[in-house]
Amino acid sequence: MSSNIKILVDKETGVNYLCWKSGYGAGVTPLLDSEGKVIVTK
Repeated sequence: MSSNIKILVDKETGVNYLCWKSGYGAGVTPLLDSEGKVIVTK
């Protein structure tokens, strides 16, 4: 079974998201820095 991982950036907010899928499962979560703050790309 293969998995697929991508990092997506919201064009409006700049928030970075980790997106993954494996088999029939999938998930999306915001990326956090070492202080627990959301990573934003300007």
